[in-house]
Amino acid sequence: MYHSRRVRTCVCIIVGVLLLSVGSAGSQETFLTDSSSLASFRPRWKVGQTWTVETTTKLPQFGVDAALAKRAHTVRWVFRVEEVEEVFEEPCFRVVATPLDLCPKGLNVRFWATVENLTLRRVEITFPVAGEFRTISESFQGLTTKTFPTQVPFKLLPLDMPCWERVPAKEPVGFTYEAIPGSLEKKDPGGIRFQIDIEQKSSELDSVVSAEAESSAEAKSAPPGVIKIELKTALGRVEQLWRVGQPWPMWASNGTTVARLVAE
Repeated sequence: MYHSRRVRTCVCIIVGVLLLSVGSAGSQETFLTDSSSLASFRPRWKVGQTWTVETTTKLPQFGVDAALAKRAHTVRWVFRVEEVEEVFEEPCFRVVATPLDLCPKGLNVRFWATVENLTLRRVEITFPVAGEFRTISESFQGLTTKTFPTQVPFKLLPLDMPCWERVPAKEPVGFTYEAIPGSLEKKDPGGIRFQIDIEQKSSELDSVVSAEAESSAEAKSAPPGVIKIELKTALGRVEQLWRVGQPWPMWASNGTTVARLVAE
């Protein structure tokens, strides 16, 4: 049974309560781009690999203590590729992301991406509520293609993944997939499913201009081997910068949180 994409935003509202654990984000950036190839940008993960991501999150404006906002503006997350296991009968990397500081104790994020092409297949978020632990989970299946990009409704930590198997395109390329809430153990063909239409476009990054800089300021040269990817759904737009050889985007924004790769 398919439901409106607007209904799916309830997932965002539930996990949105976690945003009160982090501080407000800094300014966004504007990018000048050109065309390039995606093939060499796909990360090559292996079991045991780790990396660290720092996130800066915009707090909701209601009921936020100013001292908390000032103290908790960033969170560092350690990612670890734990093992390979099957999801939807495909070998997938299981990755755990654990916050190092300033988050609810017990918050844990796990996700699975295919070994072959890093298509995101499942996300699980565990967090404490009223002395108990709750888990929100969602799985993803392609409807028009086997490989597809995904946009995850968990704003605290950008987990969105592009499709690496497509040729680069400065114009948006459309995909459709379904998001399936709940446990994989519950096989209910008539259960709730959400049909998601998503667009992806990509371009080589030539230079970066800070949004805070004067319009006449000279653009800084971007490091070599960087590509910008944009994903867009009814939930909003995601921007990412990927560098050849790195396990995670060097920079990403989902409109609420900005993430930067700080160690690998």
